[in-house]
Amino acid sequence: MAPIPNSIYTFKDHSGKVFSTAFSPGDSPEDRLVASGSDTDNTVFIWKAKDGQVLQTLSHATQVNSVAFSHDGELVATASNSPTVHIWNIKDGTLLKELDVGSKYVSSVAFSGDGKLLAAGSSDNAVNIWKTEDFTLFKTFNDHEQPVNSVAFSPDSTLLASGSDDKTVNIWRLDGNGPPHTLKGHEKQVMSVAFSFDSQKVASGSLDKSAKIWAVDGDQPLLTLDHDCWVYSVAFSPRPGDWSVASGSGDGTVNNVQVWDADDGTVSGILQEHTDRVFSVAFSQDGKFIVSGSGDKSVKIWDTNTQDWSCIHTLNHGGRVRSVAFSPDGNYIASGSSDGTVKIWDTNTPDWECVYALDSGANESASIAFTPNSEYVGSGGGYPDGEITIWKFKESTDPFFTLSPKGSVTSIAFSPEDGLMAAGFNEGNVEIWNFENSSDPHYTVNNGGSVETVAFSSVGEYVASAGWSPHVKIFKFKESTTPRFTLDHVDESGGVYLTTAFSSDGRYIASGLSDNEGKENATVKVWDYEHSTNPCFTFTTGNRPSFDRVHSVAFLPNGRYVAASSSTMVMIWKLRNGAIPYKLDHGDFVHSVAVSPTGEYIASGAVDGKIKIWAGDLP
Repeated sequence: MAPIPNSIYTFKDHSGKVFSTAFSPGDSPEDRLVASGSDTDNTVFIWKAKDGQVLQTLSHATQVNSVAFSHDGELVATASNSPTVHIWNIKDGTLLKELDVGSKYVSSVAFSGDGKLLAAGSSDNAVNIWKTEDFTLFKTFNDHEQPVNSVAFSPDSTLLASGSDDKTVNIWRLDGNGPPHTLKGHEKQVMSVAFSFDSQKVASGSLDKSAKIWAVDGDQPLLTLDHDCWVYSVAFSPRPGDWSVASGSGDGTVNNVQVWDADDGTVSGILQEHTDRVFSVAFSQDGKFIVSGSGDKSVKIWDTNTQDWSCIHTLNHGGRVRSVAFSPDGNYIASGSSDGTVKIWDTNTPDWECVYALDSGANESASIAFTPNSEYVGSGGGYPDGEITIWKFKESTDPFFTLSPKGSVTSIAFSPEDGLMAAGFNEGNVEIWNFENSSDPHYTVNNGGSVETVAFSSVGEYVASAGWSPHVKIFKFKESTTPRFTLDHVDESGGVYLTTAFSSDGRYIASGLSDNEGKENATVKVWDYEHSTNPCFTFTTGNRPSFDRVHSVAFLPNGRYVAASSSTMVMIWKLRNGAIPYKLDHGDFVHSVAVSPTGEYIASGAVDGKIKIWAGDLP
């Protein structure tokens, strides 16, 4: 669980508890507005998110319970402890319309995504819906048995959800007149409901100290997100592909906004600055920011992509760094360089000192790998050198032995279990040895194109190769020289360079597109390869195509993140929610990325001859 760093802005103009907050639609930081409503001061403020400048002050006779922007950002609807819904013009703050609900109070208002409807939930157990073209009543739903606390439209504007004191969530189809689909499972009042970006899931927050994730047509919750205190508000990220859901909770002592992955129920962030209950949370339209309102009378804006990774060490190798690798025991990091040396750095020393300098005898050390017991390190020389050098580095800086196969070695890897070593060659073949007792390869397979990367699966059953072809090939090499799986990263064959890596549990394999002749952005794709030849996750780096090269990919040990080099950056994606990646700027073109066994550190080796060590926290 990762605390999100301090909020980027705090609005303190309210003199009462803030019960509701909302971002205006649109992604422009310059134009983004926030609406916030409060008790005691009975006021809605419309203010600029970037600096807190108040544009409008909308006064009410009683406490404000809910605020909502229209889809075009020109109107705001407000609900209060009165029997009416108020519609305001944002530009000049004039009251345009009052809609009489006829109940004691109105608890929640929401506009549909297409802008055609406005809904309100009220104390008389009803949900009223109006057409926004003339604000005539469209429908009234009376299926709840107790007051309605929250209403929400699905993004496709076909469904409406409501949460009530009767402990249920009702979901109505807006194109029909049938009864609602009712979700039962909460033990106390449902205070908030929200739809996912694809309109297929709904979240609910309750005073039973839980939030639940449901399929809109399901009967049982898909996930129950347990909290330490009452949950007052939930919100899904509206960004397509992002399964983040935020919850606001509190009891006066523990008062948090938590960000969850609605796909697996893990906590990806916790926002801890509020000093009283968090009554409201909402995402900006681009999913990058969260706004929260609290009983401490403040509104806070949080940058969800902020992360506290930082470069803690810079190790100077000399020549450009072609490869970096952590030892499996985490005690060392090795780097191979164009200066023909391999350096071993001790991670247990304060400054990660270089403790061994090894001469590879090659023009450059293109690939570095440790054996599973961390006793040996191997180096494969880049083109045109064909040598593979192995050192028992803690005993001697002289080579333990050297292999001189025919061809130019581009990549090496050690099997995790059976003493085998694989090497990929510029000529297109992959050869596999028992490196301790044989100079002749036991197995040979062919990639069909120059090999740039080889990798063993977690138990050594498979070896994968990738290079100058549009495919990643996976061989069950002890049984056949024919690929067991062929994964197509791209359709075309020209100018494609791929790199590949297995996840630590062996379930996934990733590939990175390094160069497609400058025609498109680079991509990283992840396959559940034993079950499908179609990628289950695809990430686009978003850098300029002509400069966009993914030379290296690596999974974090928990299998939930993949890291890749992209030009001068190391980018880290969470597999299941497609969230905006973490970006670590090395400052020069990154050739190699490695992750420590615990996932605590990431190393990047680059053209500038430096290895940068990044430390931080990912949930």
